[in-house]
Parts: sequence; structure tokens; C-alpha cells
Amino acid sequence: MVVLVYVDDCLFFGPDLTKIDDRIQALQKLNLQLTPEDTGAYAFLGVDIGPNKKDGKSGFVMMQNGLTKKILKTMKMEDCHGKATPAAQAPLGTDEKGEPFNEEWSYASVVGMLLYLSSNSRPDIQYAVHQCARFTHNPKKSHGEAVKRIVHYLTKTLGEGLEFTPTKAMELDLYVDADFAGLWSYEHYQDPVCVKSRTGFVITLGTCPVMWYLNCKLNSLSVPWKWNTLCYPWLCETFYLKVNAI
Repeated sequence: MVVLVYVDDCLFFGPDLTKIDDRIQALQKLNLQLTPEDTGAYAFLGVDIGPNKKDGKSGFVMMQNGLTKKILKTMKMEDCHGKATPAAQAPLGTDEKGEPFNEEWSYASVVGMLLYLSSNSRPDIQYAVHQCARFTHNPKKSHGEAVKRIVHYLTKTLGEGLEFTPTKAMELDLYVDADFAGLWSYEHYQDPVCVKSRTGFVITLGTCPVMWYLNCKLNSLSVPWKWNTLCYPWLCETFYLKVNAI
């Protein structure tokens, strides 16, 4: 039997369901508050995994419709109209002299949910969410409008998710892009943030996305040591790395 624990969620795996039930009951007798759920592994941590039935496609898709609907409900935007893109063309700046944020919903709470959504099943909104997350400590009205823009996009794309359509060709591809001081002329010229470059990448294995990352730095992108440790043997010993410019 294998037990996978993540924060306050547990998954039990084993060939005998009776033994799993016995183990859960034994843990409950030790005053552990375990509540069995019927959703199973396919909805673990709110991520639904199922076959991709859209347009006759094969493979699987990961979705978080429950979390998306929770965001809509939190912001009271269940009936809002949709938008085709999650962000405006111009980057989101500090807006130092802008009107203060004045909404009924918590900016930090909603951005936190959007960050979780973007890091698990919706990398298409990560750039837009990353912009908003920079101002969690002191949001302005314009930042709140940017969050609403993301939610309008989620309304239009509700039911979409991260698609996995593997192929037999085990190629590791890296797609990289950067805006090269994208905040120049949008922030005060004396503010160091105006010359920061927002850099992002996505790594696919067999055409399936396995890792994506976004950061805003003054210098080149620094990959966390744990990713470097995990990826380095793959890049050097097993797979052919093909770099693609977006």
C-alpha cells in the first residue's frame, strides 16, 4: 500500500480496497480526522484529469474548473462577459499616482488562487497573473482591473485546460522568450524595475509540457537549483535539447 500526502490531502493506493478501508479506519481511531471523498485521484488537489474529447483529439487534459468557478464566485463575476486575451498589450506598471484599490474581494486572496491555477493547469494566464502578483502589497485600481481582465478571459475559456498528447518521439524541447526591459517607458526612468526583463520558458517532453517558469530580473534567468539538479542529467545524457525562440 502506498499513501501520498500533500498538506491536508491524502491518496491511498493498493490492490485491495478492503485493506485500504481498514487502514483509514485504524488512522481514524488514532483521532486523525480523515474524511473519504468520492472524487478519487482524478480530482486530487482540485485538478481534474481525464481524456481529451475535444475535436476528436487524443491524450489527456488537466483542468481546474472548480477553482475557476470559485474565483468567479469570490469576485461576483459569474455572469461576466468573456475576453479573448488575459491581459492588455501594454505591460502593467506600478501606477504610483493611481486610485487605490477599492473592491469587496481580497486582492491577495484572488491573486493567490490565480497563481495556483496558472502553475497547475493554465500556463496561458501565467504572464498576466505574474504582472498582478507584483502589486499584492499595494494594489491600485488599475491592478484590480487587470485581475478582472484575467477573470473575463477565464469566463470565455472555462472548460479549457492543459492538454497532453504524447508521441513516441522522446524529444525534450525548450521554448524561451523575454521582453527585454519591457517596463521601459512604463515606469519612472530612475526606478530599476523599468530595466528588468521578464523571462519565461516552457519545457516539453514528447510534446507534453512538463515545466514552465516566469521571472522578472535585472540579469539573466536563474533556474532554481532543484530544477537544475533534476534536469541536468536529462539534458546532458539522455535527450537531445532543441531550443526554440517564440
